[in-house]
Amino acid sequence: IDLEDPDFLSNNLRRTLNILNACKEKKVKQVIIISSINVYGSRSDASAKETDYLNPETRYGLAKQNTEEICEQYSKEFELNIVVLRLSLLYGIGQTSGLMGNIQKSVNSNTTITISHNGEQYRDFLFVEDAAKSIIHVIKIPQEGFSIFNISSGKAHKINTVVKIIEKIIRKKIKVNFSSLALDEKYICADNLKAKKILNFQINTDFKTGLELIFSK
Repeated sequence: IDLEDPDFLSNNLRRTLNILNACKEKKVKQVIIISSINVYGSRSDASAKETDYLNPETRYGLAKQNTEEICEQYSKEFELNIVVLRLSLLYGIGQTSGLMGNIQKSVNSNTTITISHNGEQYRDFLFVEDAAKSIIHVIKIPQEGFSIFNISSGKAHKINTVVKIIEKIIRKKIKVNFSSLALDEKYICADNLKAKKILNFQINTDFKTGLELIFSK
């Protein structure tokens, strides 16, 4: 995703419309849309619920919010069954981008990693296999109408603390450079109780275990 592309928002919405129109034409029984908990924006210290107001603070979060709004309208107007999964920050084995991927590259090459802002922000991390299983749950337990579920760990971790945990796993100091002393979205975390109750969603890989799977190799 090229967030610097001036046409990012319009292109994202155009692709969404193309998918929805195709699903409407083919009379698809259920559509699963991948969104993000970034639609909530920063919270003080509380985990966001699906019924909470949306206040995205980034272009990415705004694009996801717009996508959801279009999906809700299509669901009502054309009676499409649409499930929106708001994923938290994904990480996993073999990741080549994002925080974990960049830390892995830094560790392997013994170079300095640049972390966005000052590292004091909190994020909700979800192992990618758990995210994939949530999609399977939706397929097995189809929903009617328009539905939204947070697919998250429900726990927030400070970025700087994450770096320290990884250092303990690899028994090595990680060279870090911060892109700014300013803090961006301070606290992004989402409640997953609805998904657990209705979709039988569960966390199979806790955060520390996930980090060990990635960095102990």
